[in-house]
Amino acid sequence: MLATLADEAFDNEEWIFEHKYDGYRALAEINEKAVKLISRNGLKFTKYPSIVEALENVSKNLILDGESLLKTV
Repeated sequence: MLATLADEAFDNEEWIFEHKYDGYRALAEINEKAVKLISRNGLKFTKYPSIVEALENVSKNLILDGESLLKTV
């Protein structure tokens, strides 16, 4: 989950790529409606209670990988 700086862009038709945004990357673990947000370093995120609240409505057990974007004004 950690981007690495390189001199040239990596390209391979067998890979799927996504843009790297300047935000917080996290895993959301949903288990029996209990939600934990975890950083790539394994630390618990507590700064996004609205995301946790929204995910508490998910009735499946799953893990989501995502990134929250920082707003610039």
